[in-house]
Amino acid sequence: MKVFVRCTTGLEKFVVTELEKITKLENVQVFDGIVVFECNENMDILLQIKIVDEFLIFVKKLAGISRYRTTLKNIRQQVKKSNFRKLDKNIKTLSVKTSYSGRRDYTAGEVNETVAEGIVKKYGWKLVENNADIKINVILKPDISLVGLNLTRESKYKTVPGSLKRSVANVMIKLANLKKKDVVLDPMCGSGIIPIEASLIGAKAIGGDIDKKRVELAKENNKIMKTKVEFKLWDALDSKLSDNSIDKIVCNLPFGKQVKIKDQTIFFDKFINEMLRISKKGFTWAFLTTSGDIIKKTIEKHNLKLKKVIKIINSGLESEILVINRQ
Repeated sequence: MKVFVRCTTGLEKFVVTELEKITKLENVQVFDGIVVFECNENMDILLQIKIVDEFLIFVKKLAGISRYRTTLKNIRQQVKKSNFRKLDKNIKTLSVKTSYSGRRDYTAGEVNETVAEGIVKKYGWKLVENNADIKINVILKPDISLVGLNLTRESKYKTVPGSLKRSVANVMIKLANLKKKDVVLDPMCGSGIIPIEASLIGAKAIGGDIDKKRVELAKENNKIMKTKVEFKLWDALDSKLSDNSIDKIVCNLPFGKQVKIKDQTIFFDKFINEMLRISKKGFTWAFLTTSGDIIKKTIEKHNLKLKKVIKIINSGLESEILVINRQ
């Protein structure tokens, strides 16, 4: 079976490595934010993998895609030739979603319409926005353009602008080598995705934030996901947690408009001091940041080891996942 996954740009190799631990991959192709491969694994097992954004059954690779409006007719003709009937005789409705990068003389909505038009005429199915029998995704990128059937289940999380993607949270948890019964902390937890995902694998998770509304949202997500994370309203620079009480710290540090810090050097120095106070010997930290240079200097000052650096694009910003432990 030929499938492809969508992931955060910069995590493609990590995704391949993790998938290979679960199943044998064949004919692997890696593109910007996309990994195409063949495997014989049951899709129900693949869908349990949390380090990717979407799983899709490969339908077609589109050829001759450009920025110009003639591409719309080209896409319609190519998709119309695909055999969707063999999927399920009971299909009656479909939805279409398009995403693209780069400058285009057409919109995602126009691609949706032209794709749906060809399929509806051919099969007589009805186009709907929600709860469709099949979800067709069209992905247009400079290095590859694909059509796939999206099998990904919708996330239950309630989020706000700047919330970390569930997939990236799980990548960071893996990089921190989080184990069951570890005590894990996210000191700036936002909507609570990192500690909740950590709790789902059996860790004792704690989350805190200085924003009361974010803490309330995190608690709401805690109920939705049926986890038992302890959420607190606090200043991460003065958490009030006990000395040497935390095994792992996983955190999406403030970035972009979130950052309201006069002097980031002073802020992160105080932050690292507080994290050192509460961390056990042999700790591991995984931080996502756009302020990598400042944090690298700070951890060097405190004689900490930078174990791994992964560069990614997070919320449209060049970012780094820093994995840190004590030397």
